[in-house]
Amino acid sequence: MTEHPTENLKTAGTYAAIGEALPLGMRVTGKVAEALNPVQYTKDLMGKIFANTAKSEQEIGQKYNQSMAGLKNMPLYKFNLSNKYLNIPKSFYKDHYNSDIQLLHDDFMKRPSLQKAHDLQSQIGEEIRSIDVPKPDAATRKTIVALRRARNALNDDIKGFYSYRNPNKGNLYQEARTRFEKEVGPTRVGKIMPQIASGAITDLQPKKLQDVLALLSQKGKIKGHYLENMYRGLSEKIGKGKALSNILSLGGGALAGGTLFPGVPGTLAGGLAGPILQKFLGSPALELAQNPQFIQRLKRIEDPYRKAMQTYIGGNI
Repeated sequence: MTEHPTENLKTAGTYAAIGEALPLGMRVTGKVAEALNPVQYTKDLMGKIFANTAKSEQEIGQKYNQSMAGLKNMPLYKFNLSNKYLNIPKSFYKDHYNSDIQLLHDDFMKRPSLQKAHDLQSQIGEEIRSIDVPKPDAATRKTIVALRRARNALNDDIKGFYSYRNPNKGNLYQEARTRFEKEVGPTRVGKIMPQIASGAITDLQPKKLQDVLALLSQKGKIKGHYLENMYRGLSEKIGKGKALSNILSLGGGALAGGTLFPGVPGTLAGGLAGPILQKFLGSPALELAQNPQFIQRLKRIEDPYRKAMQTYIGGNI
């Protein structure tokens, strides 16, 4: 058989151009890319976490201010029947407090007031949430237990203060605490979620955010919280993206080949189109790729697939 170098080069150039046009067309359209990897959906979720946290913090802060108005600079232990925090041994603080907590503790001990007690218990709570990972080591577990003991003692002393000074404002304070733990607390757990909630991190890959939410779910930190619904929704999106990737990858060679390279024998067309899709979409899951029932179902989507491919890339070839 006589070879025709010029014709081969021309054909190769055509296929190369198509290879460049296909992913470009998909990126321009955005629909396929977002379905495969829900980046914008993830970014929107992070924006909602930030907005929800800011709203809750503002409202809870106002309630705290109301509860401490006229009382925040008063001595915590004057006429207070509870002094549990003062009875904790000094060695305890040195063993379990980090530098931030220690500074607040030292300042509180010099002149105990309601405001300083509130700030100290808040900082202890932040540290607990920061180190409370799914599988902490023995030293971390010991620290968490110790910090909870100190925080509970301090909160009992705050309750004692309100019981004598102003029980009604004490109720407001406890309402604020309960709401904070319920609404804001889950967004303060770990290292990454607090940065999302504060707006310090605004861009994560979907799988990364899913991993962050998965850790919170494992610890039971988001049960009944809006983050639980976000976790389910994101996981569903990612799952559908993987399924779509598998469909496109498994069906890409045969189905896209006929669309991109009409007139070329099916096997050859599949060989040409397959690598293009494979490079852009990623490898299919091995389990799905080996599932005979799923592969048979690919035949049912052939016509819709061809139409979709023509719609997405028709103007870019």
